[in-house]
Amino acid sequence: MATAGLVWSPEFAELKQALKTMSADFATEADHYAEAAAQGAAVAVRQVYAQHWVSGHLQAGVYASRFTRNKLAVGWEVKARAPHTWLFEHTSKPRFYVTKAGKIHATGRMWKGSPPAQTFIPTAVRFRREMYENDKRMLERAGLLVSGDA
Repeated sequence: MATAGLVWSPEFAELKQALKTMSADFATEADHYAEAAAQGAAVAVRQVYAQHWVSGHLQAGVYASRFTRNKLAVGWEVKARAPHTWLFEHTSKPRFYVTKAGKIHATGRMWKGSPPAQTFIPTAVRFRREMYENDKRMLERAGLLVSGDA
């Protein structure tokens, strides 16, 4: 009576080891890409804010930081903490208001001439897209099929 058997080749042991470390390797490399994107976006936003420098608070309030949600969810984020960041990014319409005493204030536009273009979101999107492309190339180098674009 013949018996069936399975022989493990040395290549299978290498594959088994590679599968154990692959996710950690991917996570480490992807973290480097995420950090580079976050730091790059923070620098790019600071450079634009520096062109509109008055007190330096707007520029100084932009930073990139690492966050952890749980053991597996680690990421990078870019924040702008200056209290007037929202005004800088969104204020382009004329503002008119009436005080409690009934006096009309026609403040007009916040900026003389045209307001600065929005900076934070377009910059973040550009760097995030670059990070996704780096992640895609990383997975393709590992022999995985990646479809679609960010």
